[in-house]
Amino acid sequence: MFVVQPFRTAVTTDDPELRVQAIKTLLRYGLGALWLLDAVLQAQPLMYSYSFVSSIMTPALKLNPGFMWQVSQWTVEFINRNVGMWNWAFVIIQLTIALTLLTHRPRVVRTGLVLSIVWSMGVWAFGEGMGGIFTTAATLLTGAPGAVILYAVIAGFLLMPDAWWGLDRAVSPPRDFIVLLFLWGAYIQGNAAFWQGGGLSELLVGNAYMQPGILQKSILAIVPFVEHYRIIINILLIASMLGIALLVFGPRPHVAGYWLLGIFLLLCWWGFQAFGMVFAGMGTDLNTPPLIVLLALPGYVLVLHSRRSHAAEFAVRSERNHIRREAGVH
Repeated sequence: MFVVQPFRTAVTTDDPELRVQAIKTLLRYGLGALWLLDAVLQAQPLMYSYSFVSSIMTPALKLNPGFMWQVSQWTVEFINRNVGMWNWAFVIIQLTIALTLLTHRPRVVRTGLVLSIVWSMGVWAFGEGMGGIFTTAATLLTGAPGAVILYAVIAGFLLMPDAWWGLDRAVSPPRDFIVLLFLWGAYIQGNAAFWQGGGLSELLVGNAYMQPGILQKSILAIVPFVEHYRIIINILLIASMLGIALLVFGPRPHVAGYWLLGIFLLLCWWGFQAFGMVFAGMGTDLNTPPLIVLLALPGYVLVLHSRRSHAAEFAVRSERNHIRREAGVH
């Protein structure tokens, strides 16, 4: 109920300020729920072993640019001295962020949002290798620019004054950030690595082994097809990203953009991200799709509100015409 009411308000109200407040409430609940889930995932048994450093942190930190490498190495060595203790600290921090965001006290919520930004930026730099954005292998398909940086972006939007949102304006940062994200995604998808043999299929194979049996088989079954038609598929991927950016841009986004977005995210989450590797006991978050869904919410609310308004207007017009016919007025 605490989610249904704000969503209903966001869709039905004609007050722009009230709509922004309702959307902010939904985003805050969504962000808090994801942090809570992250705390649970961080408490998995594997995270208290050296495998957490060797299998999760170290591969990610190798994606950092040269100027960050030395600091990253120091971070790994420091955590390695007592992995269990530090992991408990990580769990407590994420749990604290979650609980502060799920309260109804504005001052506590603001503190949680600031902590969310600070923690996210630190994890992004020293735990996620900056999402690999400085490598030629970065792609939205596998989660670039990194899930945790999107946590910071959403928290930043929640800290913005309501008047700065301007959902009905030509340009709105909270509404149109997803447009920039997919334009950037289309650009980096054009890197040479994704046109060459193995560029896409190897990403599928690498994630397949992080899935349970039936999902693993479903991914491996399409690998030969993806490899054979890699150029056509990469063109379709780029076109899809550009199509999403075009369709959801502006104060009157098109519902087709959100259908395309949903299909795109589901395919990425399944094939290229292994649902954040949660089935392998190695996932510390659900990766980017749930966060992109939250970022798409402001625009999607505008679509639903517009459709509801049109439906109500049509109903009124029909009723008026019916009354006129009954009265013999033409």
